[in-house]
Amino acid sequence: MFRAFCKQCLIWGAVGLSSMLSITRAEPPSEEIILMTGFEPFGEKSLNSSWEAVRQFDGLELEDGRKIVTLQLPVVWETAAGILQQAIDSYDPVLVLSVGQGREGIKLEQNAHNENGEILDNTGKLPASEVIISGAPEVYSTSFDLEAIVAELASANITVYTSESAGRYLCNFISYHAYDYLARVKPETRMLFVHVPPILSIEDAELDEILTALDAIVRRISAETPAVDAVSAGD
Repeated sequence: MFRAFCKQCLIWGAVGLSSMLSITRAEPPSEEIILMTGFEPFGEKSLNSSWEAVRQFDGLELEDGRKIVTLQLPVVWETAAGILQQAIDSYDPVLVLSVGQGREGIKLEQNAHNENGEILDNTGKLPASEVIISGAPEVYSTSFDLEAIVAELASANITVYTSESAGRYLCNFISYHAYDYLARVKPETRMLFVHVPPILSIEDAELDEILTALDAIVRRISAETPAVDAVSAGD
């Protein structure tokens, strides 16, 4: 079913999700990239729902002209942030949408906190310190109006929730690093982290629901994100 969904994504790309949601779009950009990230499986799990969903979007071109590039991140404290930062440098994205596997429901994360949990990664190691970046802000928050996104998706019968904390594992870690790095090197680039529920297999019906929600989310936040030229012209 999820393969059929990807074909439907392309159809939506042609007719526009705006037929389902009340979206006012920015001017169509050219050659702009949206970077979507997911995680590899962790612990004893054989699948990570974040990557199984995110990888379906690789190469998809949205109706606003932006192209999606996907990246799988390791569940490793030492290397995950560096890999994401290299991808940001390489692709120069106008938007970063990071996805991680959570527990129940699809949750839009409002904040990333400057703290690590003492949780082993896939190499059996703990984080280097209790804080993610010494001397950095305690919290970074998304610039998107999450309640507005929830409401607009609800009008299309897509249920998502908001959350105030991305936890204390690699999801929060990578979210915080992304916000901090973008604030320093690409402040015009917007960022959002989304948690999705686990799946039992790639045939799990819940994967279709995740794909539907992520497709709506990425189109919604892309519509709200102006073209780089538009941002530059306003400076």
